[in-house]
Amino acid sequence: MIKVLVADDHKIFVDGLISLLTLEHNISIVAKAHNGNELIECVKKYDVDVILSDINMPEMDGKDAAGIIIKEYPDIKIIMLSMHNRTAIIKEMEQMGVHGYVLKSCDNAELVDAINTVYLGKRYFSKEVKIVLDNAKVGRNDDEEMLITARELSIIKLLCKGQTSKEIGLNLGLSVFTVDTHRKNLLIKTKCKNVVSLVNYAYKNNIVVLD
Repeated sequence: MIKVLVADDHKIFVDGLISLLTLEHNISIVAKAHNGNELIECVKKYDVDVILSDINMPEMDGKDAAGIIIKEYPDIKIIMLSMHNRTAIIKEMEQMGVHGYVLKSCDNAELVDAINTVYLGKRYFSKEVKIVLDNAKVGRNDDEEMLITARELSIIKLLCKGQTSKEIGLNLGLSVFTVDTHRKNLLIKTKCKNVVSLVNYAYKNNIVVLD
């Protein structure tokens, strides 16, 4: 039996995912988490084989939580389950050592296949993700929005919720100076003049979607 932990800040999504996965005879859902801190605590408390984790979550995002787990619990396999198929984010996750990356648009069969694959010690990247990685290898990743990192994505999401640099810093464990630096870099990358235009850009280009 493969023991799975699901982490995502959207509770309806988590409950729906758990309902689907519990239909599989070889998968057992041992815990669920709604932010990175809860994810770390669940790993300490439960015996986990595979983690399905979103990247953007409050308090501690999936990227930082995955980094800790990879270092301290190397036997646990991590699949990032995200709506984002941007080059910089996928490459960042691949390089830090996650075992899989699957888009939230995948069907249940693919997700189950991903879980079974990483459980056996192999890596799994969905077809769309492989295309992004292959394009990156031949230099086809010069789109501005593709250059947005996972950290910057977390900051954009909180900016879209109207949070200040101080509030974002408290949520992500960053200094105000660091948040402001990321904001300035985002304005440069997206060629936006201010935060309002950056937020509009994020929604227009589906970098952030309305909850």
